Amino acid sequence: MKCIEAQQLIKPYLKKELSDRELERFLDHVENCPECYDELEIYFVIYEALEDSGEEREADRYNFKEKLRQDIKNSRRYLHLRKAYRLFRYAAILAAEIVLLMAVITGAEMLGEEGSRGTTVYRIMYGEQESETETEKETQAVIRPVLDSAKGQETQTKKTGE
Repeated sequence: MKCIEAQQLIKPYLKKELSDRELERFLDHVENCPECYDELEIYFVIYEALEDSGEEREADRYNFKEKLRQDIKNSRRYLHLRKAYRLFRYAAILAAEIVLLMAVITGAEMLGEEGSRGTTVYRIMYGEQESETETEKETQAVIRPVLDSAKGQETQTKKTGE
């Protein structure tokens, strides 16, 4: 951010009108630019003097430098909390989508012949395996005709040998 942009954001900063992105960029700039920090300090003193309600202790009332440091610190804390909230919200949405997907898959699997016992969730929870895996089914499909033909030849040999 350039100094001109930062100086244009001083009044919106003091009025708490900056978006999260603008606030972060503004704070990054004024914390690293002494000229803009000084400009912010001048506006902050004027703004605080005009907004002074007289509720503070006399010793704290005119400690504007400390008030500005505290205001910047609070703004940083606010940004940090907003980021944490967004991260938590995205994680919660992702978890809800996963649960919904599992419910849909389980519901579709329950429509099969085995009912709830045939679902992936049931097998995971109770440790039961499928009765026949795909490999076992393929092996059976290949071996069965061979065994049947062998049985047929055995039967013919017995008949001819009798």
